[in-house]
Amino acid sequence: DHYKEEKFEESHSAENRLSSEVVEDLLAWIRNALGSRVAAVKVTPRLDSHPAMITVLEMGAARHFLRMQQLEINAGHTLVKKLNQLRIDQPDLAQMLLDQIYDNAMITAGLSEDPRPMVNRLNELLARALEKH
Repeated sequence: DHYKEEKFEESHSAENRLSSEVVEDLLAWIRNALGSRVAAVKVTPRLDSHPAMITVLEMGAARHFLRMQQLEINAGHTLVKKLNQLRIDQPDLAQMLLDQIYDNAMITAGLSEDPRPMVNRLNELLARALEKH
């Protein structure tokens, strides 16, 4: 587990989290948007400063060994709450944000082999962030 060196503390700010109904809708949207990149998406109380993390579920069988990635999200994180709003208001921007959150989690977990493809997306996100200023 690449997160062992990190110190993730349980977030106690339940009032800052999305409601359970909203979270279920968001999780379904994330599962659909990420498709086969993740085996599962769930909420975790283990994250405080990160919006998401990747955990790897190792499924072993006699001749087959699979590593399935699971995305765990922090429902109280500002980026996750904004993602929830954007998925309805601006779905294209929401997809870009989700892809970036996913890639950031992959990098943090030490699972990203080549982060270069995300540079164009980062530049687009920066340009869109600066449109208001």
